[in-house]
Amino acid sequence: FFFQLFIMLYALFFFLISGPQLIKKIMGYVPLSENDKARMLDVGLSVSRATIKGALLIGIIQGTLAGIGFTVAGIDAAVFWGAIMAVLSILPGIGAPLIWVPAVIYLLMSGQTAAGIGLLVWCAGVVGSIDNFLRPVLVGRDTKMPDLLILLSTLGGVALFGATGLVLGPILAALFLTVLAIYSEAFADWLHPKDASQQSPV
Repeated sequence: FFFQLFIMLYALFFFLISGPQLIKKIMGYVPLSENDKARMLDVGLSVSRATIKGALLIGIIQGTLAGIGFTVAGIDAAVFWGAIMAVLSILPGIGAPLIWVPAVIYLLMSGQTAAGIGLLVWCAGVVGSIDNFLRPVLVGRDTKMPDLLILLSTLGGVALFGATGLVLGPILAALFLTVLAIYSEAFADWLHPKDASQQSPV
């Protein structure tokens, strides 16, 4: 995890320094018109912004809900642990459990069975699952992508690329839809020959 995090931060620094030149170089090899190239870049930027903004907002919500659960369960410094969980919740799937799982174990081992079970149900059932409901809504609203595609591309991106897949997954899915739309427009006459033949000649 820390190795992948280092790679992500190093790549981020490199892209911030040489990003414009790198994009210009890569897009020079893409056999598309300038308008289509600009369209793909706009889609990538919008999905990146929406994904990062959605991850931050979900982290804040999960941290707040977890802090409420810690307070009810009697965990000391509940606000502090909720804030830590808000930061770690940016990592889907593994971030939030890094905080609430040890808290549940501590409560159960200290004899506070009711509080431990209650915190387990709250964090696993509400805090842990809210990511699956909010992420498609928050990201899909800005990117105009289907909710199911947002969820699958995020989970698949994390599984394939690690932490960077949180952003890369939705970006690749959005670029796929954009390329598909460009393809359908460029080959509309071949894809829909009947529609083309019905059009009156100009």
